[in-house]
Amino acid sequence: MKYLSETYQSGAVTGLLYATIGYPFDTLKVWRQINPKVSYSEMIIRTKNIGRFYNGFSIAGTQITIGYGAVFGTYFKLHQDGYSSAFSSCCAGLAYALIACPMENAKIQYQMKKSFTLQNFSLLRGLGTTIIRDVPATMIQFFTYDLLRNWFMRNTEINKQIQIGASASISGIFFWSLTYPIDLYKTRLQFNAGNVGNVGNVGNMGNVLVRFKGSYAGFVPCLMRTIIVDALGFNLIEFLLDRD
Repeated sequence: MKYLSETYQSGAVTGLLYATIGYPFDTLKVWRQINPKVSYSEMIIRTKNIGRFYNGFSIAGTQITIGYGAVFGTYFKLHQDGYSSAFSSCCAGLAYALIACPMENAKIQYQMKKSFTLQNFSLLRGLGTTIIRDVPATMIQFFTYDLLRNWFMRNTEINKQIQIGASASISGIFFWSLTYPIDLYKTRLQFNAGNVGNVGNVGNMGNVLVRFKGSYAGFVPCLMRTIIVDALGFNLIEFLLDRD
């Protein structure tokens, strides 16, 4: 129980760091996902107040802090109890998806400055898509991270923090490269951009992506966030847990 508490708390602290540094990149990603025809430079020029990049941060900060606590707490506790890395990471991804979906629904509305009321707003909109994104992606990320970390330790003598950072950034790139079109669909589904009709059906994912063009719209800020924040975040979690 003590170990679970330690991993949850360490994950929560890591999540807060991730949210604080990465949120402007996330906002830019969401803007681009909803408006793929508008260039990044035009988006930034239109943003006269830098605080605009942090619209909805209180929701996202809560989501990521609690969510990362659940992810790392679940993964490390199950792994310590003898479960496979694949099973542990899938459970961690499911835990994050259940926390993230309702909060991301609200966060996206604030990022796009779209007014909404609870009467016509579903907090569970896109839950299936969120699970489809997070469960396999979390498994991919943890598997890739552990594989690279072990390789660096066996074959190189570079600084430990650089090993962790490189492993985390590369695993994050794998995470998003393989699942980004699903995230794009989820964002448009939750925002209901253009009133595309019954986008809630996961089977319509391909049709919605084709109609809106650009399955990787917004990928650049997402990639920048991943490279920077995953390197910092995994270094922090390894430091807090002192796994080596």
